[in-house]
Amino acid sequence: MEGQLKNRVQEYYRHVLREECSLEWDFLRQDMKRRWKREEWANYSKSFNSKSKLLSYQIKSISINKVQNIPIGKVTIVVKHKLIQKNKVEQYEGDEIWIFEEGDWFRHLEPW
Repeated sequence: MEGQLKNRVQEYYRHVLREECSLEWDFLRQDMKRRWKREEWANYSKSFNSKSKLLSYQIKSISINKVQNIPIGKVTIVVKHKLIQKNKVEQYEGDEIWIFEEGDWFRHLEPW
């Protein structure tokens, strides 16, 4: 299960590196897909990517736990990105939550 999650995270970040905004939508949990249409997500993502461009990523660690019998993955990731307006490169380390549903892993984003 950990290998499947790692592959899924890598696939997601390959799309982000290629700026394939509409394909990022495929990695969102179903509750996010009910809130956003694919085109809306692509426009949001393009707007975000106009301010910051992902240069690289590294998966630092993965852990999986079950909550109410649902696998929840915590992925610690290090990303390097360029802030376009400031012409500055920054590195960030943080945790992402991925949830196993419908036979695959999907990103969990806090509702906005």
